[in-house]
Amino acid sequence: MQYNCTNPSLARWIKQLAKTVRLSESTFSAIVQPGAEQITALPPAATEYEPPPPAARPADADQPPGQETKITVTRTPLPQAPVAAARPGPPPLPPEPAPETAEATAAREELIRELLHGPAKPQRRWRRS
Repeated sequence: MQYNCTNPSLARWIKQLAKTVRLSESTFSAIVQPGAEQITALPPAATEYEPPPPAARPADADQPPGQETKITVTRTPLPQAPVAAARPGPPPLPPEPAPETAEATAAREELIRELLHGPAKPQRRWRRS
């Protein structure tokens, strides 16, 4: 993390604060930005593009102009690609479950009711006085 500061005293203060919270110099830095006078004192940047010097021609390119060079192309046989093993198909679907009986349905609903609302309590009978 880098902080750009406007003056040296602010940079020292931020560095001291970073030292207090145990930040190392490798993870934190406070740098003083150059002032306007320092920026104007810098030399001007190059405004024109200067292309790189042309690359030197190889030594074997000393052929006189107009003379053709014969190029022969030789083909090497490609290595045989290994035959891919047959891919297995998708895994078989699990068998469909057997239809649920009325007793199993009632037991499942009772279990859900107990889990959501607690054990079934007997209904309280109200007495008239």
